[in-house]
Amino acid sequence: MQFSARQILTAVVALAAVAALAWFYKGREPATQAGAGGPPVMAAAGGRGGAPGGGPGGQMPAVAVVTVPVESVPLAVTIDALGTLRANEAVEITAKVGNQVTVVRFTEGQRVAAGQVLVELDGAQARADLAAAEAALTESRSAYSRSKDLFTRQALSQSQLEQIEATLKGNEARVESARARVADTVIRAPFAGGRW
Repeated sequence: MQFSARQILTAVVALAAVAALAWFYKGREPATQAGAGGPPVMAAAGGRGGAPGGGPGGQMPAVAVVTVPVESVPLAVTIDALGTLRANEAVEITAKVGNQVTVVRFTEGQRVAAGQVLVELDGAQARADLAAAEAALTESRSAYSRSKDLFTRQALSQSQLEQIEATLKGNEARVESARARVADTVIRAPFAGGRW
C-alpha cells in the first residue's frame, strides 16, 4: 500500500504533536523506575544518568521516555470544504416554434445521448403543410416533364417552359421549408450528458 505525500505529512505532524504533548506532561510527573509496574524510564542526555538538577559536569537532566508498541492502522484523510460545482457543458434548450408539448421523452437527471429526442411538440399542422407541399411538388415535376416534351416538339415556348421550371423550383423550396418546420417540432439533446 503506497501513501501519498499528504498522508505522510499528516502522520508526521500528528506524531510530532503527540510527542510534544507527551514530553510536556511527562516532564511534570516524577519518573517511575523500571520494574516498578510503570513504563520503562530514564535515559539520560548524553547516555549518562544524572540528578534532576543536572548531571555531572553541568549536563542536561535525565529525560523520561515512554514506549508504545508499534502497530499499523489505516489513516483516514478527509477534508471538509465549501464550494460550487459547475458543469463543463450546459445549455438552455428552447423550441424554434411555439406549440403545445405532446411528449416528454426523458426523466429529470437521466443521462442522454447526443441527438436523443427530448421533447416532441404538436406537429400536426407542420406535417399537413409538408404533405401539401410534397403533393404540389409531385404535380410540378409531372408538369415540367410534359412541358419539356412539348418544348422539344415546339408546341411550347421557351418562356412557358422557364415559367413551369420556376414553379417546380419554388415547390421544391416549399417542401424543404415544410420539412424544416416538422423537424423543429422535435427537440433533441445537443450533446451527451445528464444532471447528477
